[in-house]
Amino acid sequence: MSTLKADKISGTASTGVVIVTGEGGTNTTSLQQGLAKMWANINQSTPAASDSVNVASLTDHATGRVGANLTTNMSNTNYVFAMTGFDSSSAGAGEAVHHGLDNQSQSTSQCNHVSYNWSGSNVDNTKASMVIFGDLS
Repeated sequence: MSTLKADKISGTASTGVVIVTGEGGTNTTSLQQGLAKMWANINQSTPAASDSVNVASLTDHATGRVGANLTTNMSNTNYVFAMTGFDSSSAGAGEAVHHGLDNQSQSTSQCNHVSYNWSGSNVDNTKASMVIFGDLS
């Protein structure tokens, strides 16, 4: 097996899109489209990120509501946002916590994670994760 080492890979077309052949060898995909444009591992109680990509800062909006301010904006608000979380220290530990995109303030420069329990009360998670897929501006 050969090793390819490069500091930069560019597409040959004027668009600069890098096309990758899929696993079966017959389909292709855009490398840029398949990459996460933002991700973060956060503590909603603090709030603080233990690790992240494309996150300039976090904003604590309220219990269970944390906004990630992006370093590089998304091109539109039609991006895919996924999240999860866990808190073993709060009341009701072990019960399921729901997560969602707080679309009341969703924008191209900030996405907001909201967490709540079965009774509908917002809860801070000590370990929450979020990721965005979409187009950067």
